[in-house]
Amino acid sequence: MTVASVALLGLALAACRGTDATGASGGSDNGTLKIMQLTIPKTNGLDYQAGVKAAVDAINAKGGVDGHKIDYQFCADGPAPVGDPNSTANCAAKAVQEGATALVGSLMVFSDSAYPTLARADIANISALGYSTPDNNNKLSYVMGSGYTNVAGEGMVSAQLGCKKAGIITQDGLPTDPEIVGSFAAGVKLGGGKVANPVLVPEGTLDFNSAVAKLKAEGVDCITNGFPATAQLQPILQAAHAAGGLKVVGPLDLLSDQTMKTLGPLAEGYVAVDSAFANAPADQNDTEVMTADQKQMMTDLEKYAPEVVKTGRQAWIGYGAVKVYEAAAKKVLDAGDKVTSKTIKAALDTLQMPDSIWPALDFSQPGPGKASRVFNTKVNFFVVKNGKITAVDRKAHDVGQAIKDF
Repeated sequence: MTVASVALLGLALAACRGTDATGASGGSDNGTLKIMQLTIPKTNGLDYQAGVKAAVDAINAKGGVDGHKIDYQFCADGPAPVGDPNSTANCAAKAVQEGATALVGSLMVFSDSAYPTLARADIANISALGYSTPDNNNKLSYVMGSGYTNVAGEGMVSAQLGCKKAGIITQDGLPTDPEIVGSFAAGVKLGGGKVANPVLVPEGTLDFNSAVAKLKAEGVDCITNGFPATAQLQPILQAAHAAGGLKVVGPLDLLSDQTMKTLGPLAEGYVAVDSAFANAPADQNDTEVMTADQKQMMTDLEKYAPEVVKTGRQAWIGYGAVKVYEAAAKKVLDAGDKVTSKTIKAALDTLQMPDSIWPALDFSQPGPGKASRVFNTKVNFFVVKNGKITAVDRKAHDVGQAIKDF
């Protein structure tokens, strides 16, 4: 079935259920607030559902949002590690069919296959991580942290580490390649460094000796791991160590407890970047710098998703996305309106949140440049020291200018 036919099917099914073109008659049957998460269930050893489910369970245990329980559904948008466009379109059609009031905590590589269908019902995508151009500029997208924000941060920190020249290795053939390469280069320049030509390798590559050698020959002393999967992390680190004198920078969410144990001393000195959380806590034990909402989050995760508390911070981003939805739904209910996809979107367009899980968010203001839907342009920097993830400086570094430039 084609993407277009899936979209049309979704609209037809929604019409049969009585949902109009704006989604205004769906979403709160029996007083429940319907949301859907659209991503891969578990990939790279990370569970992107757990944080969303924990937040929903915690809210419902307290009676819901002003007495309205949240009805959470999950839709897998294809196989690991990146999904596929037809599955993404199919899930978007299901969101319309089921009367979802928003997508929450979704992570879609092929989001351009979802937005045309979501637009028919004004279903917003409250995403902790945007990984495609549509996520970063579609009017339905509300992105607290972009994959390109992280990559720009990886470029910036490379320059701040004193590297004379930085390079990135990433997979060839993905629709996100131009944004990955462009945001990285812009981040390096923002930090005052020089950038080498990117090295794009075929899917499934696990030997990075030649890729690292190519970058080193260009004078690179910092290498960014441009892969979102754990499979490439160890061989990239091994190749960098073998080449000598090279620092490796990459995403923080790859550093689960299991990955840290597997890497052992190989992880020492690895520099990690993540979309900013307020006060830059390094892990669940960093309570002295956590906000009150972050402390509550850790309590809720311990209770409702204890198996993922120590596996990395991917659960945090899903939890944080639900808290944004909760604030929007409460705003609708406080105004005496019914929670629908249309009213949630309208609430999001004027929503302002103080430091909470994320740094302060203001959805009423446009974001930088082409990435106008990225509302958190700040990143935190971490480094592995003595086998532990440690915050570098506890500062939120703004890469908004880099996003605008690329």
